[in-house]
Amino acid sequence: MLDLEDKRADLETELTHPTMRAFYDYWRTLPAENGLPGRQHVDPAAIHTLLPWLFMVDVERPLPGPVFRYRLAGTGIVDLFDFEITGRTVEEAFPQQAAELSADYARAMTATQPIYRSTPMPVSKKWYLTVDRLICPLASNGAEIDMLIGALVPVTHKQAVLPRQSAA
Repeated sequence: MLDLEDKRADLETELTHPTMRAFYDYWRTLPAENGLPGRQHVDPAAIHTLLPWLFMVDVERPLPGPVFRYRLAGTGIVDLFDFEITGRTVEEAFPQQAAELSADYARAMTATQPIYRSTPMPVSKKWYLTVDRLICPLASNGAEIDMLIGALVPVTHKQAVLPRQSAA
């Protein structure tokens, strides 16, 4: 089993995109007196060049489990998907990817550390692209995660979705 230092070393080598690397480095500098940094520690002016590619997710905790709702999304993300996700739940914003996204958000909460994934993501009915996504936990009290902050950047150009093959 990897410990936190091993996982941090893995991220150090995996994060090759400059935006991802800069965001991760920034998150690591945030004060975390009681364990984790909180939203109150994030200074948008300090990361103004990254803002188009950042998103924040509120963690709502009704039973039976958390609901993830986008608090904000940068202009680069909105332009990429061609619609606003702010105020929507993961299921409302990305119904086809909701299970994967929710699982990644839950993993960031359980691991209490950043989660990175490079994955294909549809941007319309006919196009998809590969995106890098880094999700970092935030806890206003240092312990209970109440928000996630992340970066999402395209790493490929749009590619056509292949038509479904009919069974012969």
